[in-house]
Amino acid sequence: MYILKYRYLNYKGFSLIELIISLSIISMVISTLYSLLFFSMNSSLAGEMYDDILLNGRYGLEYIKDEIKRADRIVPVSKIKVIDNSHPDNLGFVIVQEYINSNGRMEYKYISYYLGDKNINRVAYTKDNNSYPNKVDNAGYNFICDYVVSIDGTSVDFDKGIINLDIGVGADNKVYHNYKSCISIRCPIDY
Repeated sequence: MYILKYRYLNYKGFSLIELIISLSIISMVISTLYSLLFFSMNSSLAGEMYDDILLNGRYGLEYIKDEIKRADRIVPVSKIKVIDNSHPDNLGFVIVQEYINSNGRMEYKYISYYLGDKNINRVAYTKDNNSYPNKVDNAGYNFICDYVVSIDGTSVDFDKGIINLDIGVGADNKVYHNYKSCISIRCPIDY
């Protein structure tokens, strides 16, 4: 017994086999943990992007609905050639808002929306008279929401006074979700 104890006490270290086995076990555990971390990071990023896409679509729809509800008049976009010609992928209507400016004069704001480069953009013309905008008038542009793939289902029925909004949001030309809303026009319509 004393000889075995003496023999093991003299060997201070690991054998080559023990070292190789322990390194292979540690490398398998580390590679498994790394793959789990990589998968969870990719899943988290994909989920955040999907949430961002959905929130953008909802915001855009609600923004447009709010401006339609605040409209003083609705005009078919075909009556305002400068908007219809320069933005052919528009929603089909122009919102007119009338207000008194800081000088006490009446101003008219003509607002329309169009699809441009996966975004819904807002174009607005402000005029100090009640005439429709033309090419010499300056327009202001606002970005409303991105990740918009389609507005194909959007339609306007001026006879019934209904605007059907259909905004398809997604990425890589693939629609993830369609936001739809039917809005009754409560203001006068300029035919």
